[in-house]
Amino acid sequence: MLLLATFFIIIGCHNNENATLENFSENATKSVAFKIENPSKVILDPILKSQTNYSIEQLDNTKGLSNSSVNAIFQDSENLIWIGTWDGLNRYDGNSFKIFRPELNNANSLSNQVILKIEEDNLGQIWLLTMHGINKYNKKTNAFERFYFYRKNKPPLSESEFNLALDKSKNVYCAVKDWGIGYFDGKIFKHLNLKNTSSKAVKKMQFQAEKLIILFENNELFSLNISKNTKGEKIILSQTKLANEIENFEVLNKKIAIVNTKKQFCILDS
Repeated sequence: MLLLATFFIIIGCHNNENATLENFSENATKSVAFKIENPSKVILDPILKSQTNYSIEQLDNTKGLSNSSVNAIFQDSENLIWIGTWDGLNRYDGNSFKIFRPELNNANSLSNQVILKIEEDNLGQIWLLTMHGINKYNKKTNAFERFYFYRKNKPPLSESEFNLALDKSKNVYCAVKDWGIGYFDGKIFKHLNLKNTSSKAVKKMQFQAEKLIILFENNELFSLNISKNTKGEKIILSQTKLANEIENFEVLNKKIAIVNTKKQFCILDS
């Protein structure tokens, strides 16, 4: 989804002569409805013009990948490639795959086989967003720690019941339906004091400097300004509703690119 969002932004910039403008948020600088004439050409053009030669190898389930339906790809600080699929987590060292899946009667294995997002914190631990729970993987002990937030015995009904994001200092934040939004203090997840949102699922969350941008399941987009109190605890200084009827977004430095439910593209000033 992130790659697709990037392609849409590039394509929109190259079709200005066919663009029409329509405001749908008072915070928006402009909204562009665009037509893709030749998406394959737009995507491939930068590669064709590049002066650097790359060796390309296709990796799929015939070469050790657990599943060809890939949700996330991440390279960690040790240059290991982590690939999240609909059937397991894959670690690729350049030569072979190591596959991780849930194991019966093993509490130190993955909580769920569907891997939606992969991140690394400031201690080099790998954080995984799954369909059912958030997992922390310790590479030294080869063990997973599971975080269910009281939803262990509640089968997931959607991909949005858990979510995960890291700030620029690699601190871990979460959003869990019926639990709320919180952060990891090194031992446990603690709540943030966000009002009237604990029952809502979060479709996407991403940091923009000190602000956490959150898209809820009801398509409302919020910005949370996060700081610390005198005790060193994370707090929300302010929360701002940016827009309604938002389908997806991507943080672009000091701006936010969004697509609304009418498939219109827009840039929001931060």
